[in-house]
Amino acid sequence: MKTELPNITVLAFLLILGLFLNIITVSTDNVPNFLLENSELAQYRLRTKLLMFGVLFLKSILNVFIAIWLFSKARSQNEKAITWATLGLFFGVFAIILFYLIILTKEIKLLNSNFKKNN
Repeated sequence: MKTELPNITVLAFLLILGLFLNIITVSTDNVPNFLLENSELAQYRLRTKLLMFGVLFLKSILNVFIAIWLFSKARSQNEKAITWATLGLFFGVFAIILFYLIILTKEIKLLNSNFKKNN
């Protein structure tokens, strides 16, 4: 079982994109209502709802691509592909990080066992 780690820039990009989308989702409704008049408040709420919809749509598309990618990687690593695709669909970038942490842990255990056999 040989592990091929992806280019770190791809993982960093996916991580930054996922975190950025999460930050936008959380911070869109933090303007105090007393600073805006009724018409401005209605326009602001409409804009934030549209922005939230766009961000959630982008996150959903990103999670679908992550699920497909994790499915193929898990299959090539002889892992449970359906489980990893499901985790990728719901948890996105964090599922990628968890996947590679588990793969690296298995590789380290394999290297340690080979080292103990040779010594």
